[in-house]
Amino acid sequence: MSDEPQYVPVMVRWLDACRRDEVEDGDDLGPLEAVTFGHLLADEEGFVAVAHECFTRGDYRDVTTIPRGMVVELVRLVIGSAEPELLRSFVMSDGSVIAATWTE
Repeated sequence: MSDEPQYVPVMVRWLDACRRDEVEDGDDLGPLEAVTFGHLLADEEGFVAVAHECFTRGDYRDVTTIPRGMVVELVRLVIGSAEPELLRSFVMSDGSVIAATWTE
């Protein structure tokens, strides 16, 4: 077994708290949906932690910790080619499209 750290690539779809300076009747007051890609460092009962940069010496940079109650979906990504049925697209509220592959 290798001593090299294992980096599990993931996509986390989650709801983020937001602040609005001004609102009017009829404005959407819900939380913002966010998507974070990175390497899974922790998948605990109360939170998940994702590193955006991992170094082979075993340290990390730019870590996002997301409370479990805000997580909508955690997807383990596959690096390399995938079967067509394993390709999923996410359309964000701004109309942008994010494509990811996953394992079940």
